[in-house]
Amino acid sequence: EIIIDKEDKKKLLGLIGSLTDDEIRSLILDVLTPIGYNMITTSKEIDFLIEKLSKLVSTSIDNSLHNLKNT
Repeated sequence: EIIIDKEDKKKLLGLIGSLTDDEIRSLILDVLTPIGYNMITTSKEIDFLIEKLSKLVSTSIDNSLHNLKNT
């Protein structure tokens, strides 16, 4: 399980990192609902983070499944 503490979250996400999960969901809904689209334009740094996190998640799932198979 990956745990990100509040300071790291704030460093990664700036002002949004200091919001609670409920506040982030509310913000996203407020931004997307009026226009009816579910798209957000992001910077290249976000693309990098998503790519690295997706590899981490996929590797973790793969390792977990292989460990289940071997036990």
